[in-house]
Amino acid sequence: MTEDMAEIKQVAISTHGACIGDPGPGGYGSVVRYGTHRRELSGGFRLTTSSRMEMMAVIVGLAALKEKCAVTVYSDSQLLVDGVSEGSAHEWRQRGWKRGKERLLNADLWKRLLELCDQHDVQFLWGRGHSEDPEYERAHDLSVRAAYGDGLATDSAYEEAKTQFDFPSSFVVRKSETGSPNVDIELDGKKYVWTGESWYEAEKFLKPPEVIVRRLSRLLTRKLEQEDANISDVRILLQRAGKARTALQYHRAEGLARQCLKLDPGSQAALAVLCAVLRARGQPERALRETDAYGGTTHAPLLTSRAAALCDLKRWEEARRVISRALAIGESEEAFGVMHRIEAESPRGGRGRAGR
Repeated sequence: MTEDMAEIKQVAISTHGACIGDPGPGGYGSVVRYGTHRRELSGGFRLTTSSRMEMMAVIVGLAALKEKCAVTVYSDSQLLVDGVSEGSAHEWRQRGWKRGKERLLNADLWKRLLELCDQHDVQFLWGRGHSEDPEYERAHDLSVRAAYGDGLATDSAYEEAKTQFDFPSSFVVRKSETGSPNVDIELDGKKYVWTGESWYEAEKFLKPPEVIVRRLSRLLTRKLEQEDANISDVRILLQRAGKARTALQYHRAEGLARQCLKLDPGSQAALAVLCAVLRARGQPERALRETDAYGGTTHAPLLTSRAAALCDLKRWEEARRVISRALAIGESEEAFGVMHRIEAESPRGGRGRAGR
């Protein structure tokens, strides 16, 4: 740090990027905080990638600052955090935005990001996605709602340079012979391993290029959807629905929730997932309508999802009553996040229970 830190503002920015399909419609969300001041920023593009949206979330947050600040950026993108913190991005800039002989993927955004970092004292911190941090969850919601929005902008840098890839005619998905939960996929004569968090080339244990990751992820999703249709155990379906929601596979998560409800029409856990997914897809009114019969529930996750949908519709007093009931039944970080949103965004501000 080059200046007395007491003389510059201390700012925190929580960020998230979302993409439907990857590539597909995408959105970014940033929550910028300085003292008691708080600002939310979001936007979306009709065709982009999750990596670009993760970077855009940080860029937009930093660009909103009007003077030099000491900034802590929170992101769940390991590539982004490591790229800046470990110096790789600075090396790419020195080499003319090339990795070897090839131009760096997303060079336009890396360039803009480093230009903004040069204007501030910036520290990047990685946090696991869906870590139940209310500000991260809010950034996540902003990005998803933007991705599902209308009239999305054109990510020209991506669309003009993108390459279309065809799926191979056949692929193999199987459980690892070691008995671990890893999944192997054979693609173009090479074997790749999905560990539950990342893809690796099986023999070298190296992370494949992003274009290969996108192909592998889509193939895995297709295979999982085929498996979903043959499951009749509600417990397993609920587990898969929760994981699909976390992975932003909202279409699949909704299908799994509805599959649960066919098998167990009174499953409030499935209704909670359904309500949350419909919200994420920008349909809060539908989320409420499909769960209205359970408005008097004592299932805290369903109450929390309904309260969040009421927030989306700016029905603040109803949202406050519902989330207060949820917190009285069982405290959770997600419920506290909804209460925090009510206090931050509603015209009447904080009233009643605000936290632990």
